[in-house]
Amino acid sequence: MARFLFLYIADFPAWAAAVNEPQLRGKPLLIYRSGRVIAANAVARTLGVQSGWTLHKAQSLFPEVLSLPYHTAATGLAWEDVITALYRLTPCIEVVRPGSALLDLTPETAIVPLLRRWNAYGTTQAGAADDRTTAELAALCAQPGTIHCVMTGASHDFLSTVPVERLAMVGVGSHTIERLGWFGWQTLAHLKLLSERQLTAQFPEGEVLFRYAQASSTGKVATFVPPPTISTHYAFDEIVQEPHDVEPVLRLITETAWQQLRGRTTQMLTVQVQTSTGKLRRRRILREPTADLQALQYAAHRTLMSLLGAGVFITRLEIELAGLAHPPAVQGNLFSPPRPSIQGVLRALDARFPGVMLRIKPLNPQSPLPEEAYCLVPVNGDEAAPLPGQRKPTTRSIQRSIKRRPSLKPTTKQKSIKQRPGRLLIEGEP
Repeated sequence: MARFLFLYIADFPAWAAAVNEPQLRGKPLLIYRSGRVIAANAVARTLGVQSGWTLHKAQSLFPEVLSLPYHTAATGLAWEDVITALYRLTPCIEVVRPGSALLDLTPETAIVPLLRRWNAYGTTQAGAADDRTTAELAALCAQPGTIHCVMTGASHDFLSTVPVERLAMVGVGSHTIERLGWFGWQTLAHLKLLSERQLTAQFPEGEVLFRYAQASSTGKVATFVPPPTISTHYAFDEIVQEPHDVEPVLRLITETAWQQLRGRTTQMLTVQVQTSTGKLRRRRILREPTADLQALQYAAHRTLMSLLGAGVFITRLEIELAGLAHPPAVQGNLFSPPRPSIQGVLRALDARFPGVMLRIKPLNPQSPLPEEAYCLVPVNGDEAAPLPGQRKPTTRSIQRSIKRRPSLKPTTKQKSIKQRPGRLLIEGEP
């Protein structure tokens, strides 16, 4: 019979923050998003911090608790590290949510070293059983840093010991849990004799109650495809120590890794050096996804310098890029390449009203000043850009030029042009 193992990392955003910043370990910490607490570590939970509180309330009641905003990239990359470590044990992994995963692992105790290591950053526990839902409940009932194994064929006996209050951790509301107590159903085993129709008719989470009480979900765990990474390395023929011997190699392997991006961006860079005494490894999460070679070389250089010290003899240097993603698509210029259906209309309008229709011409896109970044030129021409300090055509000047033209008065068969701030609107017969 197949066995299932469930990994649970409580308050994963807070756990990820402690992994990315080790100095936060052991300190009360909460993570907030949109002004509300979404996660807190075990120290903050002991003080009384609750999810859903406003940030102002949490800081007022517990000023000693550290408050950090939710970092999407840092949390996602920390979860990638967890999955990568699990993938070394088994390829059968299903991600439930960041912080929770279902595995098909034999033997089940192979995950214990990871649990002990990860528990240093936050509550980490696991459970094993004959079905998916019981394995999840076993993980929620386990002690931090340990695995709770339900014996084969003993799922019903285990459910008789699980109080219905545990269902709050799987999405069942407090009102439903309270009503279950009114009926005298104190454990999940009490719900096993009820049908799905009976539960859904009485409770909004009836389907969830039925699934966890029946303990019959035994579908095979899917095979996980790990996220892509780019890794390059260089092995030195002789042991090197001086930075001037390492830096040219660092630039070379960073450029080699950059060439493999092929249009993608990266947000995590890892530098690892093999020394005569062991491995030194440091990871940096970049401020934003980038595909710029100079930015990657700068980050790699700063990371390597933080690893090197007196008496460090390097035999191998490795660079790894993770957090790869294709940049989001951006709408291109509607007039490049030219559209045949609109060019004739533009030429006709420009011939009748020369200089009225304008377009934006880029000058220096890297400049933070708008007057240096672009200028306005005729839509069908390519006049020289005005020098800095020269006056550009404005909407008011265009309006005055239009008003001076008597031929712009509309007739019943003639198209009219109305000038509105920021655009030209063409009206008339379709």
